[in-house]
Amino acid sequence: MKQIWPLLCLVLLLTPYRSEAKGIDLSVSGLLKIAVAAEDQDRRKHRRDDNEDVPPPQNNRNDKGERRDDRIKIAMDIARSRGHVLDAGPQGGSIFWVRVATERGRVDLLVDVDSGRIIGER
Repeated sequence: MKQIWPLLCLVLLLTPYRSEAKGIDLSVSGLLKIAVAAEDQDRRKHRRDDNEDVPPPQNNRNDKGERRDDRIKIAMDIARSRGHVLDAGPQGGSIFWVRVATERGRVDLLVDVDSGRIIGER
């Protein structure tokens, strides 16, 4: 659409204000209406193309049809910064407990997956 503006300006400079022979309105307002309509059509075309490139949503189920929850893997990755991960499980909501082997022994960490932080230790 950006390429049409120089061409439109050239047409405006070289043509008379109104062409009665063909019945086409070549006045400034008439040409602006044509340019706006072309720009709207171009936007709609590109919007459709953008939607076609979006991949379909991922199926969040495993082979048995059970629902997968990758948040526990995220919690384990976050807790891995403290030591070797031994076990993990849900605590409630977006909080998971992760058992980690550290230099001072086993520690249960509370990890908030939404914020990506370790929020406690027990």
